[in-house]
Amino acid sequence: PWKSLMRCLFYQFSCAAEDEETQKRGLLVVAYFIGNASNPANQFTRQQNQDILTMVRTFMPVRIPAIHICCGSHPIVYSAMQLFTFLLGTNLRVRLRMHYGTHTEVQYNLMSFGIPVEALPIDYKGELKTKAQFKWIQHRRATEEQAKVNGQEGSCFDTIIEPPALADVLLRRGKNFQNHPGNQRMQELVARVQAEYVSTTGTPKWIFASSVVDEIHSAGGRFLECSKKGVWSEVERLEAINRVSKGIRNEP
Repeated sequence: PWKSLMRCLFYQFSCAAEDEETQKRGLLVVAYFIGNASNPANQFTRQQNQDILTMVRTFMPVRIPAIHICCGSHPIVYSAMQLFTFLLGTNLRVRLRMHYGTHTEVQYNLMSFGIPVEALPIDYKGELKTKAQFKWIQHRRATEEQAKVNGQEGSCFDTIIEPPALADVLLRRGKNFQNHPGNQRMQELVARVQAEYVSTTGTPKWIFASSVVDEIHSAGGRFLECSKKGVWSEVERLEAINRVSKGIRNEP
């Protein structure tokens, strides 16, 4: 289990390092030890725990702005976490936040730091949520298979995007996608050109749609569509203009 954990951690950190936005903002770490794993110090030997901490301190390919550790409220856990904090090192210790209590209590504490707890693979009752995990694994498999086809195994390439950036427009239906910051920005731009289009006669709709696409691109955004395998890729400019044009109505 220890070697498998080390491989998983290193693989996940390496995947995170492929994302430009993560490289700029850093990687927020949430370690969750409540329930069967309420005492993380007992999961591995002391040497193995030190090896994990050494990897986090020394070999992390991305910057870690904060570490949140969630544990049960048993007295033994407090003692174990004090030792863990000491071994973590000064550089990471100042970024460490500890949360003790039940699932509900610690998740409310995480929310006070702006962490979207709905993204955690566990709910308030302690039930595991595996849907997003399996979807991510499927995405990674599709990404790596495409990399092999392109002859770029082990490197980052342009045809597949993971994950979409905040400025990107996600061309999918659903409330969650429409609430994406890039989609909301596009809706604001479409509403602005809508009035201009209605009040102007003879100007093709694609002209106004093109201005929206250009503004999204100038802000670093892209128009992305998702394949059946869950892989995001950027659409051509003409396709983006066509999609935006459908949102511009003939009447106000």
